[in-house]
Amino acid sequence: MLEGLKRACERALAQQLAPEVVAQAYELAENRCACELALACVLYCLDNHAAMLAAPKAGVASYAGTLARMRGRLERAVADAIQEKCAREKE
Repeated sequence: MLEGLKRACERALAQQLAPEVVAQAYELAENRCACELALACVLYCLDNHAAMLAAPKAGVASYAGTLARMRGRLERAVADAIQEKCAREKE
């Protein structure tokens, strides 16, 4: 029951992402093992790169820090995706 509530909260937070709050949301996701929210934050940053750079409150320095914290997750995701694709192509 609590796991379902946690996922519902993650989805609700993901719908409220904006340049000014995505760094805090990602930190919360990492600290609470909220994988769905963490993924939403990563995708938000990638999809809204220009807005993240232009946001006065977030700004370049904050965005750079957020991306630095996301780096490990991004590296693993890209490596996993490449390995999965290569495995499918070998079949």
